[in-house]
Amino acid sequence: MKIVLNEILYVIIYIYIFLYIFIYIKPTIFILLLFYLYCFIAYEIFYILIYKKKNITQNIIYPFLCCIFYYIIHYTWKIYNKYFIYKLLLLLIPFIYIIFITGFVYYKGFTNDYLKNLCIWIQGKKF
Repeated sequence: MKIVLNEILYVIIYIYIFLYIFIYIKPTIFILLLFYLYCFIAYEIFYILIYKKKNITQNIIYPFLCCIFYYIIHYTWKIYNKYFIYKLLLLLIPFIYIIFITGFVYYKGFTNDYLKNLCIWIQGKKF
């Protein structure tokens, strides 16, 4: 399995944008609901790209965890932003995410370029 540098760059930028949003936009009920719907739709597309089928059970849990993460990041930033370790952990989140996703894909035995397919789909090109 090969991950191309531009795929990694897309994921890093994507996650840093969300971290910025998590820190500076207060998670109201409306915003959390919108974020939940976004994660639900995005995860469903990701799941279909890899498995070629739908799975609603996992798709309900993942967006919920994303919303919890949003809430935690927003409120812990106000408390721990002065600590170097906390900022370092936030900077490492994209790399930890890439390692976990790569490990998941390797564990499941997928050989297709999942991030490449996702980036192509986002850009509106056909496979």
